[in-house]
Amino acid sequence: MRQALYRTYRPQRFLDVVGQDVPVRILKEAVRQGALTHAYLFSGPRGTGKTSVARILARAATCEQPEDGEPCGRCPSCTAAEQGTHLDILEIDGASNRGIDEVRQLRERVWHLPAQGRMKVYIIDEVHMLTDAAFNAFLKTLEEPPPHVLFIFATTEPHRLPITVLSRCQRYDFGRIPTPVIRDNLRTITEREGVEADVLALMRIAEASDGGLRDAQSMLDQCLAAGAVTEASVAEMLGALDEGHLTALVDALLAQDASRVLDAVDQAYAAGSDPRYLLRDTAERLRDLWVRESLGEGALGEFRAARLRGHHLTVAPEADRFFQALEKLADAETRLRSAFSPRLIIELGLMQAMLALSSAAAREEEVRPVAPRDISAPAAPPEAVPAPTTTRPGKPPTATSRFEDVVSRLKKKSQLTAALFRSVDVDDRADPVRVGFQYPAHYRVLEDEKSGHRKAFLEAFREVYQDRRVLFHVAGPAPDAVVDPRAAKVREVFGPNVTVEVGPEEGERR
Repeated sequence: MRQALYRTYRPQRFLDVVGQDVPVRILKEAVRQGALTHAYLFSGPRGTGKTSVARILARAATCEQPEDGEPCGRCPSCTAAEQGTHLDILEIDGASNRGIDEVRQLRERVWHLPAQGRMKVYIIDEVHMLTDAAFNAFLKTLEEPPPHVLFIFATTEPHRLPITVLSRCQRYDFGRIPTPVIRDNLRTITEREGVEADVLALMRIAEASDGGLRDAQSMLDQCLAAGAVTEASVAEMLGALDEGHLTALVDALLAQDASRVLDAVDQAYAAGSDPRYLLRDTAERLRDLWVRESLGEGALGEFRAARLRGHHLTVAPEADRFFQALEKLADAETRLRSAFSPRLIIELGLMQAMLALSSAAAREEEVRPVAPRDISAPAAPPEAVPAPTTTRPGKPPTATSRFEDVVSRLKKKSQLTAALFRSVDVDDRADPVRVGFQYPAHYRVLEDEKSGHRKAFLEAFREVYQDRRVLFHVAGPAPDAVVDPRAAKVREVFGPNVTVEVGPEEGERR
């Protein structure tokens, strides 16, 4: 049976570990100086080298003649450790040995002298899975262990460990491995395996691994099993969009061509693309386009810049429109988790992103029609609210986008307050900015001082409009309209533009 790549190429020395220079350097020096402590905690995302470094440290601690902080690899202790038969290096899975009984057995065994090496080493993986009772039973042993015992804990969730345990360990954080480092490691593996691999394919695997080298090596292993390491094979393995489909979809979004967007979705579905990757890949490509247009191609990196060379923007959307489109795609990806129709959510998210990317305010108003309303006759006394004078650099956005920016900021502070401004008329061509409510009930809620909605809105408003004032009013019906009292009552609740059919009063003829 063929051994998996992540096992075949697991590092055997500190020198072989990639992407974790700081913890490796400190641990190697501690071994060289004979200054190892009794307990270490390795924390970080999965696949970043925690268990591998723990095993190397265990071999170095039990090695008979370590060389410059590295295990020699030749002594009986190193040989047994490499074969997995060392009697004094014990690996324990915290997820399946998490109870107080297992910890009590461990406490009894730690006092036994080493049978083979210089020290007895316990590696406890996923240590956060131990119960509170198990941790409490372990504290005394962890604080004052026998001089021949070394504990090495590994976890992906250090926040779940009691502070009493954390304070008794030397902690080393293993960060996500940089994408170029993972790509170079994959290239080294393919060269040793004698396999040709597309550089762009390796880079895409490295990006998809999210900083986890083990995940990247497993994905490469899967591609090798399929017989080729190309960008198309990687996209197929991930369920992601290949470059051709992604370019077509993003071009259609930028061209405001809804028909081509839907055709691109059809082709992606026919090719078996994962709905999540469809949205994520589109969002990442839009993000890269914004970076290129705003900061230059040099800010992207070689790989992302190369993938963007097929996109040529005739009119670049404003930055805020890029951000709005990304928010729409992110919202759609969130809704996918409980969607009854993933395809419908994808198409809706892409249409919303396409509208957000519109480069002209007139186009945005055309695709989002608003029925005319009379804002000249307020139904409640208006009030102008001054805001402090400040300055804001950069090109001011359009009236519609500026107020949408206010609502977007407001959502982060109070979703309930933001809901009051979903259906309003906004005219910010002059000072004060006029905000007309369709629903009088919304106006009354806003004006309630105890609710705090007014204060929350004004804070968000000042962040965008600074020295401008705001005038609230209720959008009323046309002056010449004949309003039945019953219809007026309905419109007071449901808004002025609702269609109301009024029947005769009881006892009244038609």
